[in-house]
Amino acid sequence: MIYVKIGWIPLKQFEKITSITQNAVYKRRQSVLYPEWRDGGGITKMLRDGSIHINYEAYQEWIDKQKHCPMV
Repeated sequence: MIYVKIGWIPLKQFEKITSITQNAVYKRRQSVLYPEWRDGGGITKMLRDGSIHINYEAYQEWIDKQKHCPMV
């Protein structure tokens, strides 16, 4: 299997890859329930021009750490 490191990607590209809307990312960045999504948390950062970028590898690690909720 070949793995390509994606790194930091613009928010619009992240939405296309994951189907997580830009609005959902904004809400996670503001919520205290998602410290990893806040600036300095490792998943998101805001550039000088105001655009938001997502660290795709950090996002994947965050997903792996989430508790598995089996379907009822």
